[in-house]
Amino acid sequence: MKGDSGVNLQQMLEMRMDIEMPWRPSGDTRLLCAMTHTLSAFLMMLAVGALAIVHMRLGWRRKINRISGVTLLILLLMLLLTSLGIFYFGSEEASRISSQLHALAGIMLITVVVWHIEKGRRIRLKLLSADRNKYGRDV
Repeated sequence: MKGDSGVNLQQMLEMRMDIEMPWRPSGDTRLLCAMTHTLSAFLMMLAVGALAIVHMRLGWRRKINRISGVTLLILLLMLLLTSLGIFYFGSEEASRISSQLHALAGIMLITVVVWHIEKGRRIRLKLLSADRNKYGRDV
């Protein structure tokens, strides 16, 4: 399957990890996975933009959960830049390294999101507990 530019789409979508897999999905399955992955990236960037308006600004002003929040932003930026590098770096080696960094950042993102949410829950519970103690009632 070749596009107008003569670039083999199937080869372009292949992960350049130098790992032999015991199975290989069909071309249609790979295309569906790539489309789903790209759509989820667009939706993630929309969500980050929406969170930046209130959630991030409020957390930054209150000086809470900053380390995990900044770590999330760094990983998202890393995902964005490495996604461009996978296809647009000039050499195969640079593209392969970008692909590996992209996979690593994606795996780390899951862990940091869980950490950020859990830390936020603990902070919220602590604040609610302090308010209950201060006012002597449910807030």
